Amino acid sequence: MIESEGLFFIRSQQKNLRRESFENLKKCKDSGQTKVTDVGKRVILPSSFTGGARYMMQNYLDAMALCKWFGYPDFFITVTCNPKWPEIPRFLKNTTLHPEDRPDILCRLFKIKLDAIIKDLTKNEILGKVSGVVYTVEPEFVWANTWKYLSDDILYRQRKLLNFPELSLTDDQIKNLTLLEIENFLFGNRSTLQSFSTMPYPDSDLLSALQTIA
Repeated sequence: MIESEGLFFIRSQQKNLRRESFENLKKCKDSGQTKVTDVGKRVILPSSFTGGARYMMQNYLDAMALCKWFGYPDFFITVTCNPKWPEIPRFLKNTTLHPEDRPDILCRLFKIKLDAIIKDLTKNEILGKVSGVVYTVEPEFVWANTWKYLSDDILYRQRKLLNFPELSLTDDQIKNLTLLEIENFLFGNRSTLQSFSTMPYPDSDLLSALQTIA
């Protein structure tokens, strides 16, 4: 709801939003143009929209500004989810499910532990006084390590859909169909994979090849 309201506001303000580099604006001004409001291109999503390309770039520039002010980071810490965390087997104890069957549980638990680690580092200062903190979430890393779990029924469903029991798909085609499933899910929730600049996007050529098989 909050995201849709933000998008509605941006859409209603498109006539008032433009973008151009400072260098080009300066060139226009130096060439004698007194009105530069028409210079540049229409802004689709400004940096104030969370998750957009300009938002990501602005965060990157902010992180580099911290490095310029404080110097290079002292620690580079990687945090990943562990399906053997005791909370997960305990939750699934009386079921036939595997950890990958409940991504909602994994995500919630990971977020709780991540917040606890950041609190220990910043507020509790377990490694000493902290001058600055920057962290990032890499969706493409998660995708690279989980796409096989997400796509385990893709081939079966395609064989059933196309009524073609001997259908064989390459890894690229399976990945593409999985991305399409994710995109459809996000679209239903008013989002898109294109909001995550580092994530791959469904390839229309591979989808066309699959339709040719059918």
